[in-house]
Amino acid sequence: MAGFILMASFVVFLWAVIGLVFPGRAGIPSRAASVGVWVLSVILLVIGTSMLPDDPERTTSTSTSISTGTPASEIPETFQTRIEDALGTSNRSVRRVSEARLQGERLFVRWAINDNLTAGMIRGGARIDIRDMLEVIADGSETYTTVFLQGTFAMVDQLGNASETPVVEATYTKDTVDRINFENFLTDNVYAIAENTDLHPQFR
Repeated sequence: MAGFILMASFVVFLWAVIGLVFPGRAGIPSRAASVGVWVLSVILLVIGTSMLPDDPERTTSTSTSISTGTPASEIPETFQTRIEDALGTSNRSVRRVSEARLQGERLFVRWAINDNLTAGMIRGGARIDIRDMLEVIADGSETYTTVFLQGTFAMVDQLGNASETPVVEATYTKDTVDRINFENFLTDNVYAIAENTDLHPQFR
């Protein structure tokens, strides 16, 4: 509709110009009448312009800002995302971090221990994971009294069936976490400083 009105205003404008240059022709009897026709073309132009849609780029920009809300760079990281960043990706067909949250006054993390070339390297990887998670917790702002870490791995039973099973459980107090000097801390000591541990025989 807006396009039709704009086209009509252009035609009327040309008609007015012809009437001004050649009075009495084009069906316009005088220059005064031509001025009136010119005014009509201006009115049609204003109406047609007002009916045009908004600038698409402006509309898209506005819609984007409404739909996304806070820019991604300003969205604060959650406890789980910080744990996930510290541990990296899983090399098995399970989620690296299945749960990481505050339960009352206890921070709870359930993570999947990565596979490796040897059993000793798998056990060492689990200890490194714990060390990295404790550092993330020490640097965080969560209010807690204890930390409970539960690591899982695919274990094969006597019938040959594999299932994801908790193989490492360790509990730490906030006081212990706060006192760790991570620059000199040895991963071999992650179980020694724990309040409680429950390790599968293959992970001791």
